[in-house]
Amino acid sequence: MFISTGGIVSHPVLIVEESDTEHGGFCALTEGPEGTLRFIHIKIRQASAGISLTSWSLDGSYQPDGLILPASGDIDGNGADDVVFAIPGTGICYMDVTRGLKTAPIDLQRPSPPSLADISGDGIMETLIRDRDRLFMLTGMGSLVTGWPVPLEENLVRIEPDTAYAQPAAADVDQDGAIEAVFNIAGELRACRADGSIVEGWPLRGEGDHSVTPAFCPIPGTGSGYGFFMFVPGGSGGISGTGQTGTTFFPGVSTVSRIRSDIGLTGRGTWPMYRFDAAGTSRQYRYEAGQGAKPLVDGNSMTCYPNPARGPSFNVRLDLSDIADVTVRLFNLEGTQVYESTSRHEWTGDVPFEASVPTAGLASGVYLCHVRVQGAGEEWSGSKKVAILR
Repeated sequence: MFISTGGIVSHPVLIVEESDTEHGGFCALTEGPEGTLRFIHIKIRQASAGISLTSWSLDGSYQPDGLILPASGDIDGNGADDVVFAIPGTGICYMDVTRGLKTAPIDLQRPSPPSLADISGDGIMETLIRDRDRLFMLTGMGSLVTGWPVPLEENLVRIEPDTAYAQPAAADVDQDGAIEAVFNIAGELRACRADGSIVEGWPLRGEGDHSVTPAFCPIPGTGSGYGFFMFVPGGSGGISGTGQTGTTFFPGVSTVSRIRSDIGLTGRGTWPMYRFDAAGTSRQYRYEAGQGAKPLVDGNSMTCYPNPARGPSFNVRLDLSDIADVTVRLFNLEGTQVYESTSRHEWTGDVPFEASVPTAGLASGVYLCHVRVQGAGEEWSGSKKVAILR
């Protein structure tokens, strides 16, 4: 059944009206033949067959690189869900299907999907959203909260791909009874309080994918408010490059981290993390006795620094537990290999491998540093993005 003309340009979102229990409904955005946007509200009668449709025209245009993802919730406490969505060039739109549209005219550059949560604890939900270089928190129907927007560091903005940003999350990350906003910035996780300040011990290392929202769940048996797991998926994408032996494809590695909150913060400012990838299971910290054989590579330890690299070189560092051959390759984002070196790691035990990668003659941009390790009957590979600035 077709109930609207034009193409659907958003995910549908369910809404609930407590005063109208006879109907259920959902909302979506459509784009007409002339590029005009409309907001549609579809009500479905529960007891007997019947559908009604109401629509509103919207300012702005749809960017055809991904569906708009609205959020819904009862922001103003009137018993009916409101719908929030962002349109670049127009702002953050709040639709109350009983009262109409209100827009917060904020110029957003490629906005993330919004999230709704009561961060301030006053019973009114806040809107969490980010764009290319700012984090936003608005209360009610679009009023900026004091201390926001929070500007992002230029070095982080430079290394993020110009693609969709992750939807913010909300959780009581420090177990103080207040909910914090959690943003994914360049693959790192940043928890902010209602005043815009960063929670102690954050940001935490994520999995390097800026487009993924972390998921939270209570730790079984601890009860509400006593601890939770935070799951962060990610990984490095595959890349095809031309080396000395011809064209080679280096496959990507999918990973997921499980960060546990109830053990408490450590001196290194992070929570104990368990990480799972194609090379097996590894930890963020060194293994203790009785925990089984340590793998050759702690994949979570791979880092490139300084990043961004402004000088004649940067370093790549990786924790190894045994003797191994290590090959370091550098590719531009077109897949052309611009550097390669192979060296022997001659130590056993907890001795990190470290190598310098020259950048002289390379243009500014984002590159992929690919490392392959072979030794002790194991093979491992991983990648990190590195920004080079001139």
